Amino acid sequence: MDNEVFNTVASCVSALAAGAATYFAARTLKTSNAASRAEFNSGRPYFTFSEFGLRRPTISKALTSDKDLLDPTAGLVEGLIRNVGRRPASNVSGSILILPLHAHHEIRVFSIGIADDVAPATDWNVTSGRLQIIPKDYPGSDAMPVYIDPGFFVVIGVSYDDPLASTSFSQASFMRWPGISNRVVSGILVSATRDEKTSLVQMHSRLLQPFISSK
Repeated sequence: MDNEVFNTVASCVSALAAGAATYFAARTLKTSNAASRAEFNSGRPYFTFSEFGLRRPTISKALTSDKDLLDPTAGLVEGLIRNVGRRPASNVSGSILILPLHAHHEIRVFSIGIADDVAPATDWNVTSGRLQIIPKDYPGSDAMPVYIDPGFFVVIGVSYDDPLASTSFSQASFMRWPGISNRVVSGILVSATRDEKTSLVQMHSRLLQPFISSK
């Protein structure tokens, strides 16, 4: 009888040990798979937006050592887009959107076809089309009031694929051009505030939708 009880207890202990070993092995495998998946996902292509500003377009190139002649009434938005991920991005395309502060001003959209493939650590210079920042018919006389422009918003949006993960992504950077004041044309773009971003998405949802949600 005692041997029978001992054998029964030993069988139960063995079964429990085997079950525990199976559980911990499965848990270890699950943790390892999750870590591998997280590591793989962290290597996805990802773009940063830097050095964006407003510069004056060139009217004519200097023939001597003098500086180029720049257009004082126009501007171009330009900057760098960089893939900081560890994998290349494919089918990369996007737009520079100029969104005015006032409804009666024109919305401008400039396509920026970047490349079929963008390798990691690759910089791409993107530029908008010509923007008329001071009206051509503005007199510019000392007798006239100083021209003031409150500025506009700039959204840089890109869409691209991660071919290794068979996944598509989109990103957008929201900025604001401070405008013209005290006879000074600002050459910088500043980051839009959270409230400004929310307002822009609400007002221009159709234009921005392709760049504010990953597919």
